[in-house]
Amino acid sequence: MLIKTLQKTDIDLFYLVNSGVTNPFFDFLTIFISDTVYISILLISYLSFKNDKKVLIQVLFAMFLLSILVFAVKYGVSEPRPYEMMEGVILLKNMGTQPSFPSGHTTLALDFG
Repeated sequence: MLIKTLQKTDIDLFYLVNSGVTNPFFDFLTIFISDTVYISILLISYLSFKNDKKVLIQVLFAMFLLSILVFAVKYGVSEPRPYEMMEGVILLKNMGTQPSFPSGHTTLALDFG
């Protein structure tokens, strides 16, 4: 019962966020940030720790290990993207059939934090 309630809540929230309210500037910004997040985090890491090479190497190594772990979990779980399972989904960018969980962007942001 709890699982069904959580799944329904998840779907309801998804449709609320994906309700069709769009703004060309924010649509562009969302795609731009999504496409450049990895480069941005690498650049910020370099600029933040360029004077401490040991810390820089540790940060980059942690990001590398986490990327491998996320890749393994993502393809191990193989959770389909919402637009593959649901109707009426508005897409800003089609990600093909790559699994959606766990989110590489979110994981990298948490690792960077």
